[in-house]
Amino acid sequence: MKKPLIVMMMVVFTYTAQAQERQKVSPERRAEIQKENLATQLALNEEQAQRVEELNLEMQQKLSVIREENQKVKQEEREKIANVRADWEREVATLLNEEQVAKFNQMKAERKEKHVKRKDKMQHKKREYREKKVQEDSKTKQEIDR
Repeated sequence: MKKPLIVMMMVVFTYTAQAQERQKVSPERRAEIQKENLATQLALNEEQAQRVEELNLEMQQKLSVIREENQKVKQEEREKIANVRADWEREVATLLNEEQVAKFNQMKAERKEKHVKRKDKMQHKKREYREKKVQEDSKTKQEIDR
């Protein structure tokens, strides 16, 4: 009894994580994908599959609300941090002479450029990871279909 439950939980968490990586997938579609995978891997009957899909949909809808709330909080946090940083930079600039202000602005520009490069690199890695996962998922689906 424990083993199928553990397997089911691992499958749900794995597919939930993968579905979350794919942007713009509706909660309904996520629930359907999870149901199909569990139904195939656990040989669920119709009644079980239907109930699993209902539970998946309920979970995905709750997760969507949480994700939306977190996005709003993250944006507010970013804005607050930017405001604090801008205030700090203005205060520091009032303490500096012209040469120091120029050097300070140069340092900011270099830091920003470094940040942009690092961000681009991370986005590239994420894109590669997603593409690799899509390929793996399609191979797995093809193997299951056989």
